[in-house]
Formats: sequence, C-alpha cells, structure tokens
Amino acid sequence: MNSTDHAPETPTLKIKAFFESAPPLKDAAEIETKLKEFIDRNSSSGNGKANRVVCVTSGGTTVPLEKRCVRYIDNFSSGHRGSASTEYFLKAGYSVIFLYRRGTCQPFCRSLPDDPLLECFTSTDDSSIQVDPSHAEVVKRAIAENRDETPEIKLETAPADFRFPTTNQTRHCFTRYIEYHRCIAAKGEGAPECDKFAKYYRSLCPGEWIDRWNEQRENGTFPGPL
Repeated sequence: MNSTDHAPETPTLKIKAFFESAPPLKDAAEIETKLKEFIDRNSSSGNGKANRVVCVTSGGTTVPLEKRCVRYIDNFSSGHRGSASTEYFLKAGYSVIFLYRRGTCQPFCRSLPDDPLLECFTSTDDSSIQVDPSHAEVVKRAIAENRDETPEIKLETAPADFRFPTTNQTRHCFTRYIEYHRCIAAKGEGAPECDKFAKYYRSLCPGEWIDRWNEQRENGTFPGPL
C-alpha cells in the first residue's frame, strides 16, 4: 500500500474539493475579472503601500446536517451589526469584502423601511421619481450618514427582556415586530418613538421571516395581533 494513501487532507485540498463539488457559477468570468481588479487596486495604493482590507460576514448562516439536505441548522441574524461595521470600516479608509445573506440589512440602508424603493419613493406624471413626504426625514438621514466622513456608529441589538429569558429568541423577535407595527399604526410612519422597536426586531429577526410577515400583512393573513 502506498504510504500516501492515508496522508492527512490539507486545508488547501479541502478548499479545492469544496469548490469542485459546488455548481459552476454562471458569471464566473465576470467575477474573476472583478476579483482581479479588486486585488490589483488594493495591492498597492498611490503611496506604494497596500490598502487595508477587511472581510465582514453579515446575516445568518445555514449548515446542512446531511449531504442530501433535508434538515439544517440556521441561526438568527438580521445583518444589522455587519452592515454597521462595514460602514465604519469604509469611512475609516478600509476596503471591505462584504459577505452577506440575501435579504439581510445592507450598509447605509439601516434607517430605511424594509422596502425603501416602494415605500419611500413615488412616481410623478412626467415619469420622474421623488421622495414621498412621509419618508423624507429618514431618507435624508440615510443620505447624510452615507456622505458623512466621521459618523458615530452605534452597534445596537435588542436589549434583554425578562419576558423572553431563554436562549431561543423566536418569540422575542415576533413580539418586537408586532410592537413596531402597532407603534406606527398608532403614531404614524416615521414616528421617532417607533425607531427603537424597528431596531429591536431588525436585530433579532432573520430577513426571510420579515419578508414573509410583510407579505402576510399586505394580504391580511398575518397571524399576530396587529
């Protein structure tokens, strides 16, 4: 028997095996070109020094429990902290690789409603787009934060709540979502008093849940007491 038959698998071989087993990317050539441009751009800046690069992972992760996946482990994350960290690093001069889960919070959009394109903007008769007056303040604030060079970034999650003492925060997430929508129903869209509830549920609830609940509210099938 060859002595190399039972040689330990190196990290490099594991990485190679992972990508070889994955489905091929449809736009692999375009991704490869952009990746090379990113590496070249950050390998050397104008002063001859390499730029600082940081990788931020944001949003929940899913881990399959079997090869032909039926069951999996999923975790809670709205991506709020990852997007806030990305904003901070960009404004500190870093180049950022932002790995995120689809549907989670994006940098510089944390203060906007769940669907800012549909909720914050309206079309006019001449086919132009303008900000809806009811969302003018939050849009203005988001733009200001995006352009501000030295912002104060607060990394916040929902505070501990005696009503939900266990590690599983599913009910906590659902309750905070309801509290937010009850607040805006009573005080109006964009009411400052409701901002804290928005931060709470966005820091607790996965993006997929929020999207589903928003659809259910629109269809009148939401299971909670709004």
